[in-house]
Amino acid sequence: MKNIIKIIITALLLPALISCSSYKPILDQNNKYIQVGEEAAGQDIKQCSKDAENYLEKYKAERMRKEAGRKAIIGGIFGAITGTLFGGNIKSLAAGTLIGAGIGAGMGALSVAGEDKVKPDYIKQNYITNCLARKGYQVIGWQ
Repeated sequence: MKNIIKIIITALLLPALISCSSYKPILDQNNKYIQVGEEAAGQDIKQCSKDAENYLEKYKAERMRKEAGRKAIIGGIFGAITGTLFGGNIKSLAAGTLIGAGIGAGMGALSVAGEDKVKPDYIKQNYITNCLARKGYQVIGWQ
């Protein structure tokens, strides 16, 4: 039981640790960038990122729901098999199914919640690129 708790805690803390990093646009030093300076350009990047988060939140919530459901099914199946193999009775089967489904659902939702911290979210990047272009900047890459 202690091992299961450790696994759950690790699974919940991993996205929080990963969230320290994030992808950011690299701006060309065009006329707009030179005119406003690095600090103002940084504020514009933050504003466009915030706008992207707000606009895309409804799509992210739907993806989280679907991924949580998908991973809950996979986790439930894996838990049922594990419970049956190691417990050999209905109680172990039920416990394994519930634990597996719970962990699977949590991992599915967390994987979507922190996905732009681990790998680029191309839809969000496109939104930010377009937002910055409307302000006069040119994005030359992402880091």
